[in-house]
Amino acid sequence: MTTSTEQFQHMLDNLASHPINSSTLFDGDTKLRLLRSAVLDLFAVSQVMLSQLEALLRQMDVQSTQSARLMETRSEGANQISHNVPRIALDEVLENVPALLQHAERHMLFSMILGLRPRWVVEVGTHQGGSALIMVMAMNQVNFGNVVCIDPAPIIKPETWELLKSRTILIEGFTPDAFAEAHQIAGNYFDFAFIDGDHTTTGVICDIEGVLPYLQDGAYLLFHDAFNVEVQAGIDQSVAEHPNSLIDCGMITRGKTGPDTQGAWWAGLRLLRYATDK
Repeated sequence: MTTSTEQFQHMLDNLASHPINSSTLFDGDTKLRLLRSAVLDLFAVSQVMLSQLEALLRQMDVQSTQSARLMETRSEGANQISHNVPRIALDEVLENVPALLQHAERHMLFSMILGLRPRWVVEVGTHQGGSALIMVMAMNQVNFGNVVCIDPAPIIKPETWELLKSRTILIEGFTPDAFAEAHQIAGNYFDFAFIDGDHTTTGVICDIEGVLPYLQDGAYLLFHDAFNVEVQAGIDQSVAEHPNSLIDCGMITRGKTGPDTQGAWWAGLRLLRYATDK
């Protein structure tokens, strides 16, 4: 099918092959008919082009309307998803959690779980369940994740356990032996470990050595009370022992408490990353 552009070009070529000048413009019927035909052709082609332009504009208007409706639908869907996620009064809730954690440590732990979204977390040193509750609250925000808690003598109140139980498995035992049981129960490797157990240098080293075989490649190890010299020494020795697989990310909180009656300092979160493929 010949397009309007091709028709217009054909008309111009026809005129070029039959030049018309002022001296012969009205000499004879042939030139007059040629001029009249050219004018009519030009008018017809312009009408076709105008119709095509109007059709194109109508099509663009329809597409623009459809795009606007699609963006509106997506926006409504995003708002609906956001509104369906349960929100909490973070400061108030975190401050009431039964945990021996500073304000910044509570928020840091919550934010790390919320941001990293680990599938399985193993916690060493559950005590009253406060730190586990912080992690579970973060998991509830994204509806993802579970915690295996290990403690030889936990003292979790019933009301706290009620908030924990949907995402938490509790093992009453000692590390490092309990890591194998935790791994078996989870049925998977852990991609986050929160270690707040034995604070002696030997105890820290044993926890690190014990948990490494059960970590995913790229897993994170978060230590509490990392300003304590015993804990710090245990972490340092383990990093030196595993230079190719333990990446020291350093302290991620600055607040510390102490010294106590024995001159010891406490608090502080320190982060390691495990980088060995299974």
